[in-house]
Amino acid sequence: MSTMGRGRARLASATLAKEVHAPRKRKVPLQEQVRVLVADDDVDIRQTVRAVLEDEGYQVDEASNGKISLELIRAATEPYVVVLDLMMPLLGGSAVLRAISQDEKLSQRHTVLMVTASTYAIEAALSELLQSLQIPLIRKPFDLDLLVYCVEKAAERIALGA
Repeated sequence: MSTMGRGRARLASATLAKEVHAPRKRKVPLQEQVRVLVADDDVDIRQTVRAVLEDEGYQVDEASNGKISLELIRAATEPYVVVLDLMMPLLGGSAVLRAISQDEKLSQRHTVLMVTASTYAIEAALSELLQSLQIPLIRKPFDLDLLVYCVEKAAERIALGA
């Protein structure tokens, strides 16, 4: 039989004290695990999307064309959720997406959301690529709440390593 202050009762209270005072691992929010790259040739869209995502706690970089966006993606030290416009100068969004998908390191590290103002049908090859990579196509003008939701889901995929 245990007496308080001796034996098992004392051991149990010491163990409980360690558990209560043990430092807890801080759960890192998704916003600190990934950055967002907004690649769009329309400065107003870039600035609006940046402001909304920064309000959500994300760190956001911008690219005004596909060439710059691909350079930033290749040089990134952290994973990106890339909000990629389909139609951009120098290098279009579809070319950027193909370059990412053909590079195993880039495709495993970064996640893309494709946006477009085009009302025309997307070429069949690009449509198949979007479907095979499970990349959403968001039509402009887009609902900012929908965009934030899609960025959050993409960030979760990156965090889970999916």
